[in-house]
Amino acid sequence: MTCPSCGGSQLAGHPAGWLAIQHRVTCPLYTAEDATRNSDHELMVWGRRDRPATDTERLLLTALGHVLPAELTTVVSGRGGGYRRTWPQLEPEPEPAA
Repeated sequence: MTCPSCGGSQLAGHPAGWLAIQHRVTCPLYTAEDATRNSDHELMVWGRRDRPATDTERLLLTALGHVLPAELTTVVSGRGGGYRRTWPQLEPEPEPAA
């Protein structure tokens, strides 16, 4: 996956999660993502914070090929001195036990 604005590549397997992208410094989506990360950091208490997905997160998740529900929740969790964003609504359902 590449950023639809600057063409930066997704950093697959990055601890920050699905939206870890090597944006160009001038990319407007990088600026928006940076502002979101700063806001999450200021409001985060170790543990977990749920909030509505931002427009930028929705755009990037769509570029990854996800079909988004009308209301999408971003889960921000503290992890090893950093933060990780996840979208449980987009994660596949576990296979039923046989």
